Amino acid sequence: NDELKALKKEVDELKSQTKTNQINTRKSQTTTNPSEITSADLQPYLDTVGVLDCFKTRNNLVVYKQFGTAVLLKEGVLMTNWHVVEGMDTCMFVNDKFYNPKYEISGMTYRSGAYLLDLSNIKRPDTNLDFAIIPFSINETGREIAHRNGSPLDEYLEVSQLDYRVGAMLRCSEKAPIGIPVAILGYPASSINLEQFAPPESVTTGIISGYQASYQSSNYLVSAKVDHGNSGGLALGKENEKICLLGIPTWVVAGQVESAGIVQNIHYLLK
Repeated sequence: NDELKALKKEVDELKSQTKTNQINTRKSQTTTNPSEITSADLQPYLDTVGVLDCFKTRNNLVVYKQFGTAVLLKEGVLMTNWHVVEGMDTCMFVNDKFYNPKYEISGMTYRSGAYLLDLSNIKRPDTNLDFAIIPFSINETGREIAHRNGSPLDEYLEVSQLDYRVGAMLRCSEKAPIGIPVAILGYPASSINLEQFAPPESVTTGIISGYQASYQSSNYLVSAKVDHGNSGGLALGKENEKICLLGIPTWVVAGQVESAGIVQNIHYLLK
C-alpha cells in the first residue's frame, strides 16, 4: 500500500508539472516579441505622410492625373518617388491631419491641408534612384499677407505647422540586416479611389527578405506589400528594439518581382 501511494503521488506530481509547462508555453507564445513593429511604434509617424495629387494640363484642362504618397522630411520640404512627379505640371500634397477653423467658406470648413509643390525646384540627389526632394510653393499673395499681419506664409498653406519629425528620426543601419521587421506607410490606389482628399491610410508589414544590388545603394527587397499609390511613402524598420527610418518604398510592376516590394536605401542621401 505504501508503494502504491508513493507511485500515485509521483504520477500526480508529473501531471502537475506537465500542466504547468503547458500554461507557461501558452504564455510565452502570446507574449509580444519586442523586435516586432507595434502600433505604438507607428503612431508618431502617421501624420508625416500624405497623398500626392499630380496632373498635366493642356489649354487649362486636365489631360492626365496620377497619385502617389509623399513624406514630410524637414520644414517646407518633402520626399517622394521621382516617377510620381516626373513631367507633371502641378502637384499638391494632401494632408488631412491639419485643419484651421479660420478658413471657412459659406459655413464649410476649407481643407487647409492641400499644399502646392514647387516643381521647378525638384532635387534628385541620385538620378539612378526613383527619389526626389521637393519644396512647397509659396505664392506672392501669401508673402504679402504674412508681411502684413503675421499670418502663415501662404493663405492656404500652413506648412510650418506640419509634422516633420521624420527628418530628425533615427536612421537604420547603412545596410540593415535581412530579417528585421519592416512597416510601409502610405496610400495605395485602392484607398485613394475611395476618397481622394481623405483616403484611409494603409500600413503593411513584413521583413527585409533580401537585397537588390542593381544600384550602389543596395536597395532592400521586402515582404511587406508595396502597392501602386503607396510608393513614395515611408518605410520604417526596427533594430535593437528601436524604430528607425529604412528608406522609401517603390512599387514594383506585377510580374517583375513576385510578392515583394522594393525599399530604396536613401541612407547616404539624407544629410
